Amino acid sequence: MIEMLSDAEHHGPATAEDDPLISYREMARRAHLAPSTLHKYRSQGRLPDPDDASAPSRPRWRLSTFEAWLADRTSPGTRTDRHRKIEVGEDEGRARADDHVRILRLLAEPEARNTFDVWAELNPGPPCHDGRTREHKAWVNRHLEIYGFILDLANLDLLDRTADVVTGTEQLVLTDAGRTFLASR
Repeated sequence: MIEMLSDAEHHGPATAEDDPLISYREMARRAHLAPSTLHKYRSQGRLPDPDDASAPSRPRWRLSTFEAWLADRTSPGTRTDRHRKIEVGEDEGRARADDHVRILRLLAEPEARNTFDVWAELNPGPPCHDGRTREHKAWVNRHLEIYGFILDLANLDLLDRTADVVTGTEQLVLTDAGRTFLASR
């Protein structure tokens, strides 16, 4: 049996010319992203650690490190939040499931419902503040969480989201699968 040698094994380790250090600007050019996007990715922990952090304000990565990250990254425009697997504790998971069912029950009522109706029912009025208080931030986070639940239910085909051209709102309609699911609860 003939053994195949990799380039590194055959020619020795890669040289600096073969694997240069590159900056945010070069990474952005190669990934077709703005440098600010890569800065944001790094602050979120979505970039690998730099290979050269000797100048903290100007980190650099080996081209091979960047190319490996780029190959593992989802393609541009891919929604990574749509089919996410959420790891939650038992109590938190039960609370989320209860919210999903509450949304479906609201949509089972005879009157038309839109996204704003669901928000108002599950997250009553915002605190009267300028948006910098802890209470207001908690209200906004809950608001976004409810919208995430609506997207989850739409992805599971338990409800349909349609735009009402007259009012400009998003109408939510329970599907047959959603009615069947509710009947089993």
